[in-house]
Amino acid sequence: MTFQPAIILLQPPGGSLDQAPDLSTAAPWKQRFNAPRFLLAYMARANPARGIIIGNQVKSYQVHAWETATGDLRLLTSDPRPPIALDLA
Repeated sequence: MTFQPAIILLQPPGGSLDQAPDLSTAAPWKQRFNAPRFLLAYMARANPARGIIIGNQVKSYQVHAWETATGDLRLLTSDPRPPIALDLA
């Protein structure tokens, strides 16, 4: 018995497999890879209206102050290296 992998080709919506894939910087699949991400979100125990978020909204992971009521973020760090530890008081 030999192994024969199954190959399933799906037709993309609104296109065909004969078309070349969209490789432009505005291609939706590329934008998903560049979407901002949040690694951690902590609310302050003493004041739940404030918190800390680590995310890559500025192309590298940085620490942001978070106003939980409004969702506003304020950049706290500007180091190109990711943060290793933080203390929330």
